Amino acid sequence: MRSAVKKKNLIGALLGLVALAIFPVLSGNPYYIHLVETIMIYAILLFGLDIVVGYTGRSRWDTRGCSASARTRRACCSSSSACRST
Repeated sequence: MRSAVKKKNLIGALLGLVALAIFPVLSGNPYYIHLVETIMIYAILLFGLDIVVGYTGRSRWDTRGCSASARTRRACCSSSSACRST
């Protein structure tokens, strides 16, 4: 059963790669080629982020960055009059 599923996944992956390889030749339209390239670049970045977040267990990058930024601003601006807007 497992080998049948692996074989089906392998065939699907190979068909997808062949379709991506043939697409620029069949399309010929630079806009669609650029669109597919951009989508593939973002997909690669997303897979990389998925691996990093999966290994580190950090899923709340944005909130930690915002709170650190707020603490730094508060520490820098508490004694300086340049940060205060009147």
